[in-house]
Formats: sequence, structure tokens, C-alpha cells
Amino acid sequence: MRALGITLSEDQKILVEKILELRRKIVAHSVEEEMHFRVTTFPIKDMGVNFPHFQFNEGLHLGEKELRGLEYFLRVLTSQMGEFFYKVAQEQPDMLTRYKEPSSWSNSD
Repeated sequence: MRALGITLSEDQKILVEKILELRRKIVAHSVEEEMHFRVTTFPIKDMGVNFPHFQFNEGLHLGEKELRGLEYFLRVLTSQMGEFFYKVAQEQPDMLTRYKEPSSWSNSD
């Protein structure tokens, strides 16, 4: 997040640490290379710009209050990331158009 110029509040840092700890418990030996996500861009013809779109497929087990806090945090984070990647989508759209598979898939028969 620092690379994107995003600074977290103390409450956000606590939430991130809580989510990371939960992730460590649920997915004990998971590594980033095993995540599924997709990044695409699509043109907004009326404006003549490209819009970046991110999709993640990773589940966590949270209570309702925790889920609401996470949802709010993700909306704020997505907004900040959107501003950054919007600029990238205008200047280098090919850089964002890709699908990332877990590295272990390329090693399987």
C-alpha cells in the first residue's frame, strides 16, 4: 500500500492485523502465489478512458461486526487504489490487462 501512496489510520492498521492473523489461522501455510485474482481494464467510450477492475477470490470467516468494518475498510482502500490505477490505466493499459493463476498450477499435469 505504501507503494501506492496509501496511509492507514491506527484503526485500519488494527483491522488489517486482525484479518492477517485470522488468515494465518485459516490458511496456515498459504503463500501469496496461491491467491486467485483477476485484473482487467475496460474502455469507457463516452469518456475515452480505460477503467481498471479487480476481482479477488479469497474467503475469510468473520462475525457481522467484523465484516462491516472490513467492508468499509475495503471500500476506502478500493477507492484509493482506484485513483492510483486509473492513472496507470490511462498511461499503460496493457500493464493491467492480465489474469494471475497460482504458480502451482503451472507445475501440475
